[in-house]
Amino acid sequence: MTMKPTSIALWATLLIPACAEGDATSLLQKPMRQSQRLHTQKGGVHLLETAHTIISKVNAGNDPNGCSAASDAARTALEEALPAIHEQLTHLSNQVQIAAQVVENCASERGDLAQQGIDLQELRANHQTCRLTENGLEDAVEVCQQYTELRNSLQNRCFSFPNDESGFPEAVQQGRDALDVAFNQAVLLREQCNAAREALASQHTECDSAQHQFENLYCVSRSDCAGVQACRVDTEASFGQMVEETQAALETLRGEYQVLKHVECLLGHADQALEQSTIVSGDTVSACSTDLASTDELTIDFPVFDAFSECPQPQSGDPQCPGFETQWQLVIKSNGDELLGFNSEYWTNSVLLNEQSPVAEAGNAKYAAFNDAPVTQIRLCMDSPEDNCFEHTLPSPQTSAHSLFSAGYIEDRTFDKEDLLSVLGESPQRDCPMDLPGFNTECPQNNRARFGFCNNVPDQPCSGRNAFPRDEDAALGIGLKGQESRAVGAGWTHFGINRQRGAVGKNMWLWVK
Repeated sequence: MTMKPTSIALWATLLIPACAEGDATSLLQKPMRQSQRLHTQKGGVHLLETAHTIISKVNAGNDPNGCSAASDAARTALEEALPAIHEQLTHLSNQVQIAAQVVENCASERGDLAQQGIDLQELRANHQTCRLTENGLEDAVEVCQQYTELRNSLQNRCFSFPNDESGFPEAVQQGRDALDVAFNQAVLLREQCNAAREALASQHTECDSAQHQFENLYCVSRSDCAGVQACRVDTEASFGQMVEETQAALETLRGEYQVLKHVECLLGHADQALEQSTIVSGDTVSACSTDLASTDELTIDFPVFDAFSECPQPQSGDPQCPGFETQWQLVIKSNGDELLGFNSEYWTNSVLLNEQSPVAEAGNAKYAAFNDAPVTQIRLCMDSPEDNCFEHTLPSPQTSAHSLFSAGYIEDRTFDKEDLLSVLGESPQRDCPMDLPGFNTECPQNNRARFGFCNNVPDQPCSGRNAFPRDEDAALGIGLKGQESRAVGAGWTHFGINRQRGAVGKNMWLWVK
């Protein structure tokens, strides 16, 4: 940032010696060279030197008329230089305000982020409520299964009628009564089934619309927030650099102002001495340099910006937006108890469980992302939602965790057994190859795992694909069922580590992306 030069008259004056004794080319006789402009700070110093020279000549009694003319010329230059100081101050202040406005404009150029946040929360809640209602209506469709069972029970049904004159009418009536009952049940179940299906279809359409509105605003809001954040980072960096340059320029400006006020003080005493035919004492000259003029008015207020709030982190169930790195989404967590063992229907249905449970809290929960977040990778964390995690890329992508765990056995020998055992915290006492590793594995002797592998009790020989007969006694991983063992949400079943250790459950968080 450069300082503006003051007027030509000032700098031309500074190039001429002041009231030189016996010199025909006096201050007023020297021609002005308009092409020569000096930097403001250098010019102020030269003007100060001129003032001191004038006082020296006045005190020596040399050429009073020439000194008076030189003093007038110097004062003219001074009167032009002082307003230039304030002009430059205004220029600097304007530059700061313009840069500050650029920072403030970041938010307005991307819309009202605060209102977007409020609208987004409302749409997210509406979508979640809609899906919960939809899940409830799925249960109502069970009446269709009752209707199917009724029809199956009456297929090709025969009635026996005795060839008895007295009993035949009653037998026919009994058959008729039975059919009437079946007819009435069939009509009622058909109506209920049709109504349940229509309600579910209508709710599904409504939820799809709610999901579209939520996901559309979510991605717009996320893009806007990221744009504002990037804008603020760039513009605040530029603003910070301008502040440093402006503060340096202000220091120079204040120094120049004090030099000019010093000159003004000296010229005032020189004029008084010329007028009274006296001299300027040394104390008076010193006082001009020690009693410096105040620069309090040469200040600029630098705006302080409110801290920009970090963009909200994606929540479980939030969509993946174009242009953003895929985020891990929590689909299910377990505290290791029996609720999310292998046979739990939560692994294969779309019903949610404690979906409002905070991510950081251990417990059993199943989130909306379980039903709709695509799965290319899994991250299995034990004892902590973010640390001690095992990550694995699936052999083939799945449309959701729901489809993954409903698909039947998916063999997967591509993950490292030691990596999985490391997050589980313990290893079987016999190092055997994994048996039937993968998803939804079902091993002999009633050992099961939604993800993991089976093994034989460590004090027996290793089992595996080449063993006959195959002998498995335990399962390790998540969603477990084991021989002579309780169900386990995550960890290992009885006989998993050794014969003496029972089943051990672990706090587990399963993420996907």
